[in-house]
Amino acid sequence: TKLDKETYIAFMSFCNENKNYFNEIIGRITVPLKENLDWLVSSTASRNIKDYSLYRDFCTILFIQKLIKNNKDIDEVIVETKNVKKILKSFITNDKIKISVKKNKNRPGVLKKILIFLYCIMFNIIKYCACRLSSYKKTNLPKLPLTLIDTNVVQNATSSYNKSFYGNLWDLLEDDQKKTIFFLPNIFCTNVWTLYSVFNKLRKTDPSFVIKEDYLKISDILYALFYCLRIRFIKIKSIYHEDVDISQLFISDLRSLEGYQNSVQGILTFRFFMRLKEIGVNLKMVVDWWENQPHDKGLHLGIHEFYQRTSVLGYTSGPSNLALQYYPTSYEHINHVVPNTISVQGKAYINGIKKINLKQKVNVAPAFRFYSVYNNFLHSPDPSIYTILVLLPVYLKNSLYILKSINVYIKKYNPSKIRIWIKPHPTMKNKAIKKLTKNLSVNCEIVTEDIATSLSKTNILVGSMTTTCLEAMGLGIPVIVLEQP
Repeated sequence: TKLDKETYIAFMSFCNENKNYFNEIIGRITVPLKENLDWLVSSTASRNIKDYSLYRDFCTILFIQKLIKNNKDIDEVIVETKNVKKILKSFITNDKIKISVKKNKNRPGVLKKILIFLYCIMFNIIKYCACRLSSYKKTNLPKLPLTLIDTNVVQNATSSYNKSFYGNLWDLLEDDQKKTIFFLPNIFCTNVWTLYSVFNKLRKTDPSFVIKEDYLKISDILYALFYCLRIRFIKIKSIYHEDVDISQLFISDLRSLEGYQNSVQGILTFRFFMRLKEIGVNLKMVVDWWENQPHDKGLHLGIHEFYQRTSVLGYTSGPSNLALQYYPTSYEHINHVVPNTISVQGKAYINGIKKINLKQKVNVAPAFRFYSVYNNFLHSPDPSIYTILVLLPVYLKNSLYILKSINVYIKKYNPSKIRIWIKPHPTMKNKAIKKLTKNLSVNCEIVTEDIATSLSKTNILVGSMTTTCLEAMGLGIPVIVLEQP
């Protein structure tokens, strides 16, 4: 972000140009590891360039190599890890170029890694125990072919749990269908001490939830947690780019604890289907809320391994160009970590999903999450005051950027008949919300009602990285989309 404009634009362009090359390298690494569950659910294999730093480091090394080759004058290169510095030093022979490491607070040091590891152990064991303590109300599965629908459950400051991923799907089903359809929750962004109450709420909720920990054994939990030790024995062969060995970049990323909890959940999901098979549960269909995360990969591997005759569908809601992992590859398809068929919520999304693998099957499914668009939505904002609804993205840094921009606007123009509603991302915790709203203007207030209700009272929406912007456009509400660096 401190590069001059010309270099910054060149770097961003370079990052876009090298996505296929990065995919090719991950594919090469995968070939000898295609039957290794730990590799397949790792953050390295996930190709997630939104949440993890591997791709940026990869592009940084290749970009600087290109600048030097083109005789670009460089005084200093500032990187975030010693590993990247070591690779740069292997080909930068000019003594005048200084290479320094500036520690990124978001990247875990040794002590932080240990704390992450210990917390992950504690969280998963307490989660297992909390589930078992509440299991006197365990869901009794009928002896019929069942449909499981994967969804996410969030316990935070603004919502007890989130059923909005499929909108009003449950209400549209017939009573006979409801007897064989169960939701499969992924519990995240939840305080460890509230897990027991979360499980109790899920057991009392309609529709019915099938909770993985009811079927998993303590040996499954321990096996998943020891993932971090097993990956240290995974071998990655040397990877050369123009005579420079960059394999250590992938090895160190694999052995880091970035995405550790996500990988653990991927393994537990795989083992969950193994346990269902052992007790003779018959699955007719599984619907995956598909984001191509480690959890999704574990789900598809588990179905392929233990339920090969079960129909499985990936359901995705929104644009596929947000991150690299939303483009499934041919090697992911061959290794059974992506669904055979992916359902999108509009014809315009089909080509995006098939961007890398043209053979990927894609169809169009109803947009359950955006039911307001075609269900007699009434837009009735208060005529006495102008209401601006601001949707904060999942990332704290980006949310701070948005709120600072709003505060600058208010101080500059001092508007009187205006109110600004701030709606935090559903995954935000209390601590993060307090930090974000610490210096808010008196014009601003936090809103917690459902998004359709907020939109009905809004004059204009300000958002970033959210499909609700598209929903608002569909409802005829003006939208400002803020670009994020």
